[in-house]
Amino acid sequence: MEPVTTLPTESHTEFDAQPSVRGSWRTYGQPVSVALVSGGLVLILRETGILVGAAAVAVAVICFVLAPGTRQFSDRFMLAAALCIGWLPLIGWLPRIESRIDLPGVLLAIAVGIVAARQLRQGRRGPRTVQLPSAAEWIALGLGALTSLWWARPFRGMTTSGILGTLQNIGYDNVTHFGMFRSNLRLGSFVQAQPTLPGRVSRLGYDYPQGIHQAWAQLTRLVQPHVSLASASLLHTYLTVLLVTAGGAVALGCMAVCRLCKEDVLVAIPAMAVVLALFAVGTFTPFDGFANFELAIVAVATAVTLMVRPTLSPGWNFFAVAGMGLVAAYNWYPVVALMAPALVVASLRAWRSSHGRARVAMTVVICGTALAYLRPVTTFSHRGLSWLNQPTSSLATPWGLLILVVAALITLACVRQVSDPDLWTNVVIGGAAVMGGGAVVFFAAYEVHSTGSVPYYGQKLASAVLAICAVVLVAVAAHHLVRSRARKRLPTLLAVALSGLLAFAALQFDGYVGPSVLSPFPSNNAGGIALRKLVFQQPRRSIDAARVLLAAQRTGGRPGRWFYLEPNPPSGIRSILLAQWFLVLHGDPANEDSFAPTLDGTYSASQLAHAVRATYPYPEENGFHLFVPAWLRRAIAEQDAAWGRPGRLFVIPTPTSI
Repeated sequence: MEPVTTLPTESHTEFDAQPSVRGSWRTYGQPVSVALVSGGLVLILRETGILVGAAAVAVAVICFVLAPGTRQFSDRFMLAAALCIGWLPLIGWLPRIESRIDLPGVLLAIAVGIVAARQLRQGRRGPRTVQLPSAAEWIALGLGALTSLWWARPFRGMTTSGILGTLQNIGYDNVTHFGMFRSNLRLGSFVQAQPTLPGRVSRLGYDYPQGIHQAWAQLTRLVQPHVSLASASLLHTYLTVLLVTAGGAVALGCMAVCRLCKEDVLVAIPAMAVVLALFAVGTFTPFDGFANFELAIVAVATAVTLMVRPTLSPGWNFFAVAGMGLVAAYNWYPVVALMAPALVVASLRAWRSSHGRARVAMTVVICGTALAYLRPVTTFSHRGLSWLNQPTSSLATPWGLLILVVAALITLACVRQVSDPDLWTNVVIGGAAVMGGGAVVFFAAYEVHSTGSVPYYGQKLASAVLAICAVVLVAVAAHHLVRSRARKRLPTLLAVALSGLLAFAALQFDGYVGPSVLSPFPSNNAGGIALRKLVFQQPRRSIDAARVLLAAQRTGGRPGRWFYLEPNPPSGIRSILLAQWFLVLHGDPANEDSFAPTLDGTYSASQLAHAVRATYPYPEENGFHLFVPAWLRRAIAEQDAAWGRPGRLFVIPTPTSI
């Protein structure tokens, strides 16, 4: 037997641990260091004024392309939208946070750090970027961009006074939204986070949800960290964010369609045409003073479609669905009802897919999200139901079409359940129609009982339900058409012809779209086209608006309660609009001041002076200051010595240029 030779064993020294330490450094240390350095560099460049404007936007887009996560473009677009207009505005609950730190800069630094660390750690092991958009996704992005450009065209060449005059004429609520946007910028938070002025007087917008206004403020600070609150520049900024909102709403709705049928652009195009008909050229455009309303509608429709063929993990799908729901909750709460089934199902799926400590964390996240949904209710619930009885309405819902679309969506959900059983997804689809229809019935019944008709809010909710159900209907139907045998058998040329024909037909969903000479009923043209034509007709300059701007500039920052009173303006514009625009341009108005009477009517100077003294008594004790026409100033001063003292009455200024 041969002897067994034992090989000597290697002696282990302290140097043998060195490779594992080096590997640990490469795995964790280097990415963390790169993240800290790159994030710090972003903050330095922001502070020095280099990484602002277009450069900041470009870096944000690069982060979108290179960030870790899903590589599907439409999925990543949904997550980015949910983050930017749903989750990030919640920071507005922290008082003055954005006035103390460059919050968008900090968020951009974090994003750059994550991207840099991920790219370093990824190496050459796999794809580093999001996938290139499909043809349908490129079209969705293009339609969004074209919508913004299409709406920007009639504003070209307008002076600041022209922009203000146009905003006054095309949308009564523009003044309120501009005021809350300005307040979110100035306060660095929601108005609800600091709801009262010195003296315990409520600020304008103290009980109004402000998700879109906070999102606008964060976008503005991303581009310009030290934003100017001067009236002229801020009006241009407001117009810019309206244009971005118009294009963004169209892109989001079209991307919801693309996610379900991006592999077949010919099927996607007619469905996207419905989105275009509603949110680009139809009733729902942000320039009429309802920007928050339109964005909430698109977000709710998107949230419902996200539950059809989920392409994200349960956790991220919950993030996207809940984020879209937050857009609705912080902009126009009643439409949350339509996506409530989607939110509940997404929450349950995310909770069931997690285990151990992850389930505990998910439970905390879901409960925190529920609180975020309930928080806006605490600010406006004091109004009760009487606010539903606002008498006037510029909306006229096509009730027959509403019933047809709601019934079609319920039918589609039932057919899906029979042919392709998926109970909870079909509950989400049909639930949007059932919850929406039920809400309309409740609103309408209450308003008919109270006022004898269906006025403003009933019409508004009905139009929202129609739009949401229509987008969900065409998106889900397109999804099934892509997979159908009929589509696969259809010749290419015939498919192209049918796609174009259906797209043109879909554009007529919310009013006639096409050459005006071919319009069969001019009064039934799409609302957006009519509104854009009205913008073209507005003067490039406005003397009334220029006076308001000049008065606000002369008094900005001065203490006291300032008012602008011009009874029966010669131009015919409503004096209440001039008064309210002066308040929001001047500074930080009280909510009650925006409802001060403007004394329009046929009165003598003496009668008007008496009415002013009754409306604004004891000017010195109350800190009142008034801008009035010269003839009214003389009449007031003759009747009341207190008003005649210096610094109380001012003549409405006449600008040298407008």
